[in-house]
Amino acid sequence: MRPYGRIIPIGVILTAALLFVAIRAKSQAPAAQVWEYSSVTGDPTNLGGEQTGLNSYTYKGSATICYATPGGCRSEVVTTTGPDAHGPNAQGHNAIMTAAAKLGEQGWELTTSSEVFYESTRARILYFRRLKSDAK
Repeated sequence: MRPYGRIIPIGVILTAALLFVAIRAKSQAPAAQVWEYSSVTGDPTNLGGEQTGLNSYTYKGSATICYATPGGCRSEVVTTTGPDAHGPNAQGHNAIMTAAAKLGEQGWELTTSSEVFYESTRARILYFRRLKSDAK
């Protein structure tokens, strides 16, 4: 009998066993995480009020939620109105936080924030993410 007569079939069996184990391990590995992203953009110094009485004003603020999609941004505007309780800028902050709270209730996680200044305009941007669900 040849000296390599038994080694080759044993090698083939071991290779097949290793391949089988590797395929099983890969199929049981957790799937890669897929994220979806959104942002909230608003002007915290959103000015503008409307006189509603002799010495009372109602101020407005707005923020935009951007839901990132492969085709771009799907936008939703959040507006708030209220009295000048904390200075004329209060509603700009309220709109940003109302939008952030809405995303938080939907399972979004705040990842970072930034402020952008351009000429006399200021924008606060909050960035969010959450795991993409299989249902979508």
